[in-house]
Amino acid sequence: PATMDSIIRVIRTAGSDTTRLSALIALSERIYAAKPDTNKTICRSAIALADRNLTRPDIGAVERSALLKYKATAINNLAASYYIFGDLDSALACFREAGAIHAANRYMPGIADALNNEGLVLGILGRYAEQRKMLFRAKEVYEHDGEMGSAAKALNNIATYYKDRGRPDSSLLCL
Repeated sequence: PATMDSIIRVIRTAGSDTTRLSALIALSERIYAAKPDTNKTICRSAIALADRNLTRPDIGAVERSALLKYKATAINNLAASYYIFGDLDSALACFREAGAIHAANRYMPGIADALNNEGLVLGILGRYAEQRKMLFRAKEVYEHDGEMGSAAKALNNIATYYKDRGRPDSSLLCL
């Protein structure tokens, strides 16, 4: 894996904005838990950079898809900072926005991640029916896309949902 110094060097010297976005996302994913304020700034910079490039008239389909994926990932990572600070409504809005971008881009793992993250936040907010729906949808998307490791993570979240609702019998069915 790249060191922090090498990631920062790429951000400063990248020959293309797509490379710079990739490095911003890598930096965000390294620091979001330890430095959520800094992460918010990095994510907002990545979102602005993606937006600026998405308005270019000469953009091709492959580059548009990559930029949308980076933008959605930056929004997801921004949501993580909101979550850490306890701003669950903002986190939920960001997870939903990231999911909508991934859906428009037809990026299935991103859709499933967003659904799973939504479900976790909805549970904390006490919106259990919505939580259950999101967690099951995430599992279905992961399975449909062949992401069995991620489907197992979703199953674990579903089991926790049932356990927390006092239904350990249903929880065991997820194991």
